[in-house]
Amino acid sequence: MSEDNFESYNSGSTKPPVLDIGNINLPTIDQAFIGRHRNNPDGEQAVNDFAAAQWDAENGDLRRQVQMACNDIDERVKHSSKIISKAEKKLSGTEQFVRRADAQPAEGETSAADTSPTGTIPFSQWDPIHQWTAGTAVGFSVILQIMGMVSVSAILLASGTEPFISQPWMAAVMSFIVPAASLGIKFGYDLLPTDRAKSTYGLCVYSVAFVMLLIWVVTFALSFDGLSSEINIDDLGESSAKGHLLTAVQLLAEIFTGAALFMVASNIASPYAADAYIENPAWPHAKRAYNQAIKDHEVLMAEQKRLHGEREKLLASLEMYIASCTAEWISIRGTNA
Repeated sequence: MSEDNFESYNSGSTKPPVLDIGNINLPTIDQAFIGRHRNNPDGEQAVNDFAAAQWDAENGDLRRQVQMACNDIDERVKHSSKIISKAEKKLSGTEQFVRRADAQPAEGETSAADTSPTGTIPFSQWDPIHQWTAGTAVGFSVILQIMGMVSVSAILLASGTEPFISQPWMAAVMSFIVPAASLGIKFGYDLLPTDRAKSTYGLCVYSVAFVMLLIWVVTFALSFDGLSSEINIDDLGESSAKGHLLTAVQLLAEIFTGAALFMVASNIASPYAADAYIENPAWPHAKRAYNQAIKDHEVLMAEQKRLHGEREKLLASLEMYIASCTAEWISIRGTNA
């Protein structure tokens, strides 16, 4: 049998029928035959041969069935061991995690990455909740960067500094420090070598963003009395420490919150990228095949032990019957001595 037929040979449709010998029939000792050989010098051999033939007449067919079943199960166990070796070799040669671009779909399956030559899954094929979350995060992050740029530009122009008054484009250019700082924080996250470092870094960024937002809310509330308040002429045009603090906190909040939102979008997008490591679609298939091979082999081993035990019981029964006939022959011979 070729190795290509191992699986079909060991499939459920070709399993051997259950063979149970039940109670072994022992023939009645033929004392007349034994008596005729009581004085025969070769009587013991004759009695042994007759007892074996007599036992075989009763149980020979069953013994042949058990022997054939043992031969069959031995062959199945042998081939099953080869199947395990083959499955184990395939499993050991299959990486559990691979780059998405290198992943090959399991047999009979397709992957969304097949639609792109780079292996990257297009945004249109993302999970809807991921599409909404990533889109919202990027949208709000961009809005925050624009707000920061507007704030910086307005502050520089309102400062009355001559270069900015005469050349407003310089204020606009300097305002790009807000998105640059935010992206720099985000790219720092990407450069970290381990997941643990990234997790710690991300937690720090989120914490700073949360603290800055909290301080901004408090400072904003202390700086403005609300819509129902009256205008205090004495406070108009005055620069206060609260105003400087509010400006600084607002810029930090915009930078860190924007970076945090960029990180959220990046984390959502990373599993869909070509260089993202995913579970190899072929690995679970190879693992299941190996586990099934082990399971089938254990079943065959149990059946092999049972059948060989039944065969030993039959052989022991034969030896016991022959010994009983021999003992009877010795007894009769001794009585007539």
